[in-house]
Parts: sequence; structure tokens; C-alpha cells
Amino acid sequence: DVEQDRNPTITANPSNAVCAEDVAGLTFTANITDGQGTDTYQWSKNGTAIVGATATIYSPGLGDIVDGDVITFQVSTTLPDQCSFDSNSITMSVVDAPTATVSSSANANTICSGDSIVITAGVVAGASYAFRLNNAPANAAHVAANVYTVPAGLITSQSTVTVTVTNAAGCDATADLVVLVPEFVSAGQVSIDFDDLVL
Repeated sequence: DVEQDRNPTITANPSNAVCAEDVAGLTFTANITDGQGTDTYQWSKNGTAIVGATATIYSPGLGDIVDGDVITFQVSTTLPDQCSFDSNSITMSVVDAPTATVSSSANANTICSGDSIVITAGVVAGASYAFRLNNAPANAAHVAANVYTVPAGLITSQSTVTVTVTNAAGCDATADLVVLVPEFVSAGQVSIDFDDLVL
């Protein structure tokens, strides 16, 4: 009696190309033909068994897979006809998120109420930039590539500017900059009651 080939095939969902921060959302699934309840399963990365990955579905954690890792799956039958059947391999393309930085034209990021300010995101090759002011999308007319010029009068109190940097692979990162606007109290009067003075 010869064990039938289980013909294992594996797929990666949503894709074998992901951003590093999305690795934990991956699911690898094995499809098997003529499987038996006594079969055992093992997922491997770069030819080394992955500890605990012994079901037909493997869900990696954040950082468990990096660019270039090769994922495979094996089905083993039990004695007396102990055989092992290997799946196809999936080579992963994992792209790191870009580094998002942001700075301003103002000293210590501080302006007077109603002043303008220029916000600049650090340049990332091939990236696109999306700015938000207090969580509202910036007016496209005020944005040129990685530079957001906030018009005079738009910021009157402490505000947060956020930039989202998206690289060519669609991976993104954000950075915040808090614009400080000092509050000034109008001049008042100071009165002294000379009757209370002790000489």
C-alpha cells in the first residue's frame, strides 16, 4: 500500500509582497489532496521548521518574516508508509516603512497668533506626502511636494501638523509637529491700599 501524494500547495494572503508593519496580518494557507487525519504538518522558513507552525494555516507575528524569506510547507504521513510531501515555495518581499520627519521655519516651532509657518517633511526618494492640520486635510493649494505652507491666520492657537509619508511600495509612516502659539493677557491695573501698609 503506497501513500497517495498529498500535493500540498500554499498561498499567502493578501500577497507575498507586504509592508513590514503588515507582516502580522499575513495568513499562509495550505491546500492538500487525499489527506488523512493522521497526517502531520510543518511550516518552514528558509528550510528551518517554524516552532509551533503545525496546522494548515500559519499566521506570523510582527517581525517574524523579513524580505527574502522563503516559506514552505510539508505534509508527513504515519508509519508504516511514512512519507513526506513538500509544497511549492513562496519568496517574501517585505518592504520597510519610510522614515517620517518634519520640521518648521519657526524658531522652536513657535509663532504669534495669525502668523504663517512653513512645514517641511524630510525627503524620502520616490515618496508622496500628505499633510493634515489638527487632523483636517491640508488645502492642496498650500502643499508642494514635501513642503506645506500654512497661510497667515490659519493657526491662532496651539496646533498639530501631521505628515504621512508613503513610499513607492505603498508603505507609510507619520510624524507630528506641534506648533506653539503663546497666549498673551491684556494689560490690567494694579491697585495698592496704602492703609494696609506696615511701615
